[in-house]
Amino acid sequence: MEQLEQLIGFPNESPKHIAQWLNLLADLHIRVGHDEAAAEAALRRILELYSTPALVKPTMARLASLHGEMKAGRKPQLKTLGRYEKDLGLKRTKE
Repeated sequence: MEQLEQLIGFPNESPKHIAQWLNLLADLHIRVGHDEAAAEAALRRILELYSTPALVKPTMARLASLHGEMKAGRKPQLKTLGRYEKDLGLKRTKE
């Protein structure tokens, strides 16, 4: 995340690259940090920096679906169902 911040801070960098890096930063906050607020803050930085429709429109769409991304990125909780026979077919009888 620190390296992305360094890239974002480079002078004379293209808006397209900065938006890509901020989106990647949001991805990291969702998938690794599980922090929806930090991901939203990263995306809002794009809106603060740029007003071009090519960058604003996809950012607004992603902000609207951020909660769903967060839910999809969560690891499912393990549930134990009980002990069952490994072979669910016919039982073998001893001869």
